[in-house]
Amino acid sequence: MAVKPQTVVSVPSTLQSSVQIGTLCMISLGVLMMAVDLGRKDETLRRIQIDTSELKTICSDLVKSQVRAVANNENIVKELAMLASRLDKITK
Repeated sequence: MAVKPQTVVSVPSTLQSSVQIGTLCMISLGVLMMAVDLGRKDETLRRIQIDTSELKTICSDLVKSQVRAVANNENIVKELAMLASRLDKITK
């Protein structure tokens, strides 16, 4: 039996170069898109951090105003009690 020689199909070098350049461009584009996506996520996290800090300040101010309101209510209750006792003295 005779062995047939295998034929080697050669791809033109310009086509190989084009494929390699195309592959390099796609990989570069993928890396660039990942960097852009990471930048968006960083910006989102920064915005969330700022908003959370602002909410913390707002909550703190609300608690302070509640404490002041309770203190004012206690003063009002004391003043009303004093007025009631004065009225009791007058009406007796």
